[in-house]
Amino acid sequence: MYILGLNCFGHDASSALIKDGVILAMAEEERFNREKHTYAFAKNAIAYCLKKGGIRLSDLDKIVFYYNPGLGFIKRMPYALIHLPGSLAMFKGKRVSQGAGLLTMKSHFKKEFPGEKRYPDIIFITHHLAHAAAAFFNSPFKESAILSIDGTGEWTTTWLGYGSGNKVHKVKEICWPHSLGMWYGAITEYLGFKFMSGEGKVMGLASYGKPTYYDKLKKTIKLLPDGGFKIDTSYFDYHIKWLGGNYVSDKFIREFGPKRERESKIDPVHEDISFCLQLIFEEALIHIVRSLKEKTGMENLVIGGGVGLNCVGNGKLLKQHIFKDIFVHPAPGEASTSMGSALYYYHQVLNNPRDKIIPITTPFLGPEFDNDYIKVAIAKLNLKSHLSSDIGSEVAKLISEHKIVGWFQGSMECGPRALGNRSILADPRLAEMKDILNNKV
Repeated sequence: MYILGLNCFGHDASSALIKDGVILAMAEEERFNREKHTYAFAKNAIAYCLKKGGIRLSDLDKIVFYYNPGLGFIKRMPYALIHLPGSLAMFKGKRVSQGAGLLTMKSHFKKEFPGEKRYPDIIFITHHLAHAAAAFFNSPFKESAILSIDGTGEWTTTWLGYGSGNKVHKVKEICWPHSLGMWYGAITEYLGFKFMSGEGKVMGLASYGKPTYYDKLKKTIKLLPDGGFKIDTSYFDYHIKWLGGNYVSDKFIREFGPKRERESKIDPVHEDISFCLQLIFEEALIHIVRSLKEKTGMENLVIGGGVGLNCVGNGKLLKQHIFKDIFVHPAPGEASTSMGSALYYYHQVLNNPRDKIIPITTPFLGPEFDNDYIKVAIAKLNLKSHLSSDIGSEVAKLISEHKIVGWFQGSMECGPRALGNRSILADPRLAEMKDILNNKV
């Protein structure tokens, strides 16, 4: 049985192919169309997955999509109407193309994959079930608590549950506008970094700061006795604008000062706000996870959703020893929902057993290229190349001479961290190397 999981018309479009519950391939569309966090129909990622499986589109048993557009519309439309005219931003740009794409999805398959004998049915599942399935069914655990946490799905922002055998179960959910991901992302944008992209930079910037604004920033989020949290939306506009930009309110600006312009100088105030943001985030994360432990009684935890990319927070969580062990998918954000969708349908809907648990052991599930292919690609750019019999020594020598090396080997990774197969290598002994790298990139 072949099942294709799909994420598109939302950020980080991707596709994954499983055969009888085993992952054959996964790829992100941005690796092909070169558009970071692309919303595009994942035609190239789909084509790669089919090629890797040696099949055509018509050979698929099902296509499973990571989002339920009907539920999203039902939940969001009344909220948008209440918040007019500010909510008009959600009807512009990518949100319009997303809605149009969802309504005409089958036509995209017919256009990009013409001449098929049949076009498989498309099944829609809810967003956080895709995250939960990606995290749990790829983990080494027979049972575990599950935390799926991101900006938002159709309406849910935080999903707490557990997995056992071939099923995942919901225990509790927190819904819009109370979103830890959006809260962190809104302040990321305020600090002059790109929303849904620059959060990792803020996480790094936090290490330079001090707790100057802790008490003031703590007022924007309240931790609740039941293990949940509540955002004080008077400080924000994200809950009205969705992807409309300018996510903090005038009240936030009055309290913390003007927004930092993108690419402008980073001052101590930005470092200090980053520090407090990360610290309060970690407190909230630990608060949620302690509650999840109490509710499930499980020994292990798996984490899905874009908030799982905050590796500093994950590290703090691990040191708390709330759970015996923690598994975080290598691509916990939107990209892995294609994989999660396919696995959810195979196990949860079709009730196929998980008696032979096959945890994901590598993120390298994308295309790979042999030397002949690489030589042709280099020649097209009119660059010189040579094959090395001792590439390790050559690269070490180049790095010692303060050269910057692009390292390319094996299959392409899923997720935002290349982990050795697609990397930029440089000499860390040179104090100014960080600035040199940033300028070169």
